[in-house]
Amino acid sequence: MSEEGGPEHERGGGLHFDPRALVIALVAVAALLAYAVHHESELRAGRTPAALRTDERGLDALSASIGAEVLAFEDDDGVPIRVLVREEAPGDYVLVAYRRRGDAFERFGQTWFPTGFDRPRIAGDPPRLEMRERGTGAVLVMRIEGDEVDLVARDGDVEMVELPAPVPP
Repeated sequence: MSEEGGPEHERGGGLHFDPRALVIALVAVAALLAYAVHHESELRAGRTPAALRTDERGLDALSASIGAEVLAFEDDDGVPIRVLVREEAPGDYVLVAYRRRGDAFERFGQTWFPTGFDRPRIAGDPPRLEMRERGTGAVLVMRIEGDEVDLVARDGDVEMVELPAPVPP
């Protein structure tokens, strides 16, 4: 013990470095950064927890937060469908489909990334989401069968257009 009576004076005084505390702090900061990066990429892909199941207002809020438009129509059984359409670059889009189940809209099907198209719109009878390929003029429509969503050539359009592979939800 020193004359002042404190054990810190025996060891030279001041603060002491604890390497375990530094490692714990670095791991915590790395985890927070990883979470932030993951959350941002999930948001950009439309895969936030709120995006999986939400009501109409939540869908509108989500679309506004990511700069997307909501297109609405009904499937063959009269079930309301909403499609978030976000333009990534001129002619390049991201499409994410939602179906009403009970009192909420649930995400279903794949995420599509069509490139080289005019802006998707609701058209036809019955109303469907459709879009025209800029190079060939072929029109693709959204076809819904069960939980599957496909973009297929509209009847009468002979040329099929290759789309990038969908990304599972």
